Amino acid sequence: MTMTDPLCLQARHLESKGIGYNVGYTTLGIFYASTEGWNHRWLPFLDVQGHVFNNGRAAMNAGVGLRHRGSREWGVYGYYDYRNTLRGHYNQVSLGLESLGSVWDFRLNGYHPFGRKVHFFHSHKEFALQGINGEAGFHVHPFKKAPLYVATGTYYLVGEGKGAGKSSRKSVWGGQVRGSIEIARYFRLELIISYDPLYQWIGQGQWGFYYLFGGKKEGELPSDSTFQRVGRFEIIPVARRRV
Repeated sequence: MTMTDPLCLQARHLESKGIGYNVGYTTLGIFYASTEGWNHRWLPFLDVQGHVFNNGRAAMNAGVGLRHRGSREWGVYGYYDYRNTLRGHYNQVSLGLESLGSVWDFRLNGYHPFGRKVHFFHSHKEFALQGINGEAGFHVHPFKKAPLYVATGTYYLVGEGKGAGKSSRKSVWGGQVRGSIEIARYFRLELIISYDPLYQWIGQGQWGFYYLFGGKKEGELPSDSTFQRVGRFEIIPVARRRV
């Protein structure tokens, strides 16, 4: 069997505020993987997506990674993230590891903002938070026509905005649970719930359309572990404090 290199197109919308942002957003993105490299055992990939918030502000992610195909999929990847808020621009680099299986998935990500991380406005300041997050996911296989996926994990965020003679350090641990279901092969619905002392309880709903060009013998879908998208926080979180 010969597979052409897969290209996954996505369009999705997430509603409600999230961890470090106050409104929902719409996403367009592409995920490209090369199945011809290194004797079909190694899978280099490119992941690019752009986001537009409900208030008109923008964000984006651009990442590259490498997955090894075996009894489990093992991957390593790096991303550049950008976000524009009402107060300023933020940049971030991120590194992550993943282990993907037919039943269980595991992920670990680290995030580090760089450049200007603090912006002042009136008597307040806004600053980016760095952090880590880890997650374990479970594939529910009995529902073949509408496969379910459930993942739960924890995250840690910390940031310090310096200036005006004061520093404002925020650090917080939180937890997140998300569940998704695929409908009619190309649509996905997702529910995300998180809590931490800084951003409190958050509930979000997301719908998405995914279409895979190439690399799909007998209906391979984007949810297949070889071609699934990277699980990570895609929006740079910010915090605000009075100075």
